[in-house]
Amino acid sequence: MHKAPRAAQSKLVWTTDELDWFSKHSYNLSIEHLNSWTPRQSLRMLQCCIVFIDQYPADISQHVTDDLSLRKMFCEFCAATALIALARGGDHVETSLQDYLNLRKHVASFDSLLQNQLEKLEDGPAQDLLQKLSILIAFDFEAACRLKAWDDLGETILKAEICKEMRVYELMADCILCSQPPTEVLITTLKKIVNEAWGLDSLDSIKLAKYMRCLFQVALSDSPDTAAQLLAQISNLAEEASETEQPYPTAELEWVATRAFNHSVDLYLAKNDEGCKDWAGQALNIAHCIPDGGALERLLQSKWAGLNFDSD
Repeated sequence: MHKAPRAAQSKLVWTTDELDWFSKHSYNLSIEHLNSWTPRQSLRMLQCCIVFIDQYPADISQHVTDDLSLRKMFCEFCAATALIALARGGDHVETSLQDYLNLRKHVASFDSLLQNQLEKLEDGPAQDLLQKLSILIAFDFEAACRLKAWDDLGETILKAEICKEMRVYELMADCILCSQPPTEVLITTLKKIVNEAWGLDSLDSIKLAKYMRCLFQVALSDSPDTAAQLLAQISNLAEEASETEQPYPTAELEWVATRAFNHSVDLYLAKNDEGCKDWAGQALNIAHCIPDGGALERLLQSKWAGLNFDSD
């Protein structure tokens, strides 16, 4: 159905009472049969409800406008849920990509409506809608990855900040790791996800450390300079986490420190003395953060002492 512009609404034969009847009944039918209809059938009815809501005249009361916004948000949420099921289960690539594209439109509409309504809502309804938004953001991130809309990923990550949900960052990180993006996109995106998630009260340091390890491993193979920057970031994160109830996982620090030192040895064998010294220093900094009484740090220092440089 085609949405008529506001300026043309005076020419429509629909009355407000009729719009009320059709929008409410299409909405109720959608909810009643959500579990029995196919996703495509539910989607059609939900989209009908959205179109009817969009036909209301501009001079309706604020109370009615707010009620319609909430109804439309629920329709947008359910439509996006139907579309993610269709996109994931589709047999035809083009149809699946079109479903992902349409999904992103419903997510954008929900987000826009919520931003306009959030300050008016009580805490309970607001938290419920923010929870729904976190789910939609994860869907939107997946859709952007499938559509290879790499430039949109950063903005999607930033949108998740208002939700304060660790789970959405986990889903985004898992998604980008499975999407085979260009290496630079993977590195940049994972860094943003980790940085945004690190300050949450619901922080899962074990999972974030795993993502940092994956990020470091990818960068070490394709972008050593970026990997070196990540070592400094891991060292800072470990230092910050040591003062919290969720310290940086010891096993992850041991792996990163050992891997970094081994890379310094590779550089030594390649006669890149400056690079070797830089990487060994970074590895020792990481080892210093490990709560093992300095065991790994002493081991690496002993190995470092066994290296002979021409200038020494």
